[in-house]
Amino acid sequence: MLSVSSFPTILTCNANIVCCDVLPASFLLQCHDFIKTWFFRFSIESVVRITGITAYMLLRSPKLGACAVSIVPLVAVVNKHYGNWLSENASRDQNALAAANSVAQETLGCIRTVVAFGSEESEHQKYQEKINEQYRLNIRQTYIQGVYYMVRSYLVTSHVFGKRIRTYTRTHNFY
Repeated sequence: MLSVSSFPTILTCNANIVCCDVLPASFLLQCHDFIKTWFFRFSIESVVRITGITAYMLLRSPKLGACAVSIVPLVAVVNKHYGNWLSENASRDQNALAAANSVAQETLGCIRTVVAFGSEESEHQKYQEKINEQYRLNIRQTYIQGVYYMVRSYLVTSHVFGKRIRTYTRTHNFY
């Protein structure tokens, strides 16, 4: 987590950080062109690589290629569900953090009133509850992320796909 004291240090660091007050338009255009070129280049490269590898597998050994390609729909379904859940959880997480920030801003904005009524402890408790909610959501996301990678990597890829390859190689005497 970034501390309050280290943030100004990072902003004044000269290593590849440009001051936002003096950004010339040409620099922004160069960055935009670089990002656009990078995205286009690597997108095309990925499509060509995936298509080429898939075509090679299917031409070299149609049964083994079909076995490898058959796992794609299952992985796509798992990824889709995980992506939807991740999006919803990110929204909940942002809302929880916004609520905590709202409590902090309200408390610090009226600090004299809070002190006058001696309600520092209750304000601290409210803030702590909101932060704990956000923490709980992050812990839950970490847990779900672990389950997702377990399902995707072990159960789908290694177990199902590995079993099919072992069966195929034994029936075609590759050993």
